[in-house]
Amino acid sequence: MRPDYDCIIAGGGPIGVSIALALDAIGVRTVVVEARRPGDDGNTTWDERGLALTLSSAGILEAVGVWPALGDAVAPIRAVHVSERGRFGALRIEAAVIGRSALGYVVIARRLGRALLDTLGRSRCEYRCPARVEHVRAGDADVTVTLAGSGERLRARLLIGADGAQSRVRECLALKTQIRDYGQTAVVAAITPERDHGGIAFERFTPEGPCALLPLPGRRAVLVWVVPHADAAGVSALADEDFARAASERYGLRLGRLSAPGPRTAYPLRLLRALEQCAARTVLVGNAAHVVHPNAAQGLNLGLRDAAVLAEHVAAHVRAGTDFGDAPALAAYVAARKPDQDRVITLSDGLVRVFYNRIPVLGTLRQLGLVGLDLLPPAKRALARAATGLAGRTPRLALGLPL
Repeated sequence: MRPDYDCIIAGGGPIGVSIALALDAIGVRTVVVEARRPGDDGNTTWDERGLALTLSSAGILEAVGVWPALGDAVAPIRAVHVSERGRFGALRIEAAVIGRSALGYVVIARRLGRALLDTLGRSRCEYRCPARVEHVRAGDADVTVTLAGSGERLRARLLIGADGAQSRVRECLALKTQIRDYGQTAVVAAITPERDHGGIAFERFTPEGPCALLPLPGRRAVLVWVVPHADAAGVSALADEDFARAASERYGLRLGRLSAPGPRTAYPLRLLRALEQCAARTVLVGNAAHVVHPNAAQGLNLGLRDAAVLAEHVAAHVRAGTDFGDAPALAAYVAARKPDQDRVITLSDGLVRVFYNRIPVLGTLRQLGLVGLDLLPPAKRALARAATGLAGRTPRLALGLPL
């Protein structure tokens, strides 16, 4: 008997919806199952966070029809400035080093969510919200998902777990996971610098954690202030004037005083990696498969590349008339993603180990490293290409091309 769907996607965030839109374009029958409505209390998927999108992510959103809907809600990142508090020297990378006008873009999560769901609403994809995966049972030829509450059962050839760090799909299948708590929390808020940011993204490393300013349209910017867990509640609860003053002291005065902070949201930071990213008729993507430290702003972008490569693998099987949900197909996808995932996890985790280590000689080496990179155009060019997500083999969607 033919399954109800070709694919069930658990999770209606950026990764899940992007996969759904890509697969819909090639006629794959897809249903998205999402537990929380966008406006629900506690739904942090579509909040006021600023999301940094690489050029590869912009290409993916363009290819699935979402980018035009963002319009003037995106701010280009024309340069990146990296420094360490208390040490001279800095690394500055400009988009011109790779012949581009921007290294990436920043968009508020809520605006990205609206564009994604509006586009999904115009597709042939089915959208179940609120609906939550309760149970998963995989067979040789299909997988059955039971929904909580109603007990309704959905059958498909493939289940895609795009349901975030607390993945119910991963839990149902008891897939092995590596987790390490960084002991840090990111406090995020929109804020106004005294001087125009000029499209520059600033990241300043301190012994307590990084502090970043990401450009938004106009004069506003997104402040990402990483603090030890024990300090997070106090920092989040500061009165606006006190918060802005403390943030200015932590970040420095490169753009003058900071003022007019918006609502604060706190996100505990940890490293998470599913040691098994696929099981029978099931594959994990995005934060269900890996969660990384935000110091390199690569978490969402890594997940979107998961989406692009998985969609490309499914499309290849559709064209060949072969089974995209069987064990060899899923193993091939996981193997294809491993180098990129390893690289990003090594980078983000390595920055934590290097920049928050108090050994004096490491401080000197960090300083020399930043200055040395800044003086070597080939090294900056290679770093910029890697940061844009366009290094190595690039999936078609990341280039803005249809499947």
